[in-house]
Amino acid sequence: MSQILSTEAGRLHFYDLKSQEEINKWSADEGSFREYQSYVHWKTFETPSENKHQRIHKAGYRYSGDYRIKGDDGPWPPKAKNFNIFFFGGSTAFGAGVPDLATVASYLQDIGNQQLNLKKNIYVYNFG
Repeated sequence: MSQILSTEAGRLHFYDLKSQEEINKWSADEGSFREYQSYVHWKTFETPSENKHQRIHKAGYRYSGDYRIKGDDGPWPPKAKNFNIFFFGGSTAFGAGVPDLATVASYLQDIGNQQLNLKKNIYVYNFG
């Protein structure tokens, strides 16, 4: 296994101890529902979309929850009883090149729910 380092947010953890073959497969899978358009750069062209690594809701946001835990993704439309964060930005905010669990938005949701005592569920809606 090789250790691939990258300066882009979130990638160090994901690429750590992945083989080159796994990284190449990920790269091919990761681009399967996006296309390059010069006026917006990368555009998701199908919603909802899902592949092995990324899930896009029909409302256009990328899921931030842990797909292995039922109910970890926020409800749509968002409920007032929850603490809802809409997360906007470019490719780093979107988490290009990493799975749902390794995006900045996912880390924000996880850390917020684990360390803040809001008595509400925190859901991050990633519109990056």
